[in-house]
Amino acid sequence: MKKIILAAVAAFALASCTTYKPIAINGEIGPKKGQATGTSLFGGLINFGNNTILAAAESSSITRVSTVDEKIVNILGGFVVTRTTIISGE
Repeated sequence: MKKIILAAVAAFALASCTTYKPIAINGEIGPKKGQATGTSLFGGLINFGNNTILAAAESSSITRVSTVDEKIVNILGGFVVTRTTIISGE
């Protein structure tokens, strides 16, 4: 029984998931690409970084946004979540 519980705890601790999802499309994919990343711990109780569209646009001097995507990485069953906003534009 102890081995089963230990295996379940190890599987939960090592589990992670990466998801990509499109947020908005406004024309063709632009020549410039930018991204901004934010991390939250313990279900959002502690947050680091700025993953807004504005932060992603400022990181690569984009003034006209064409596409917006989001990459979400869940680690340790969601205790650590990293969200990256990826944009393209001019």
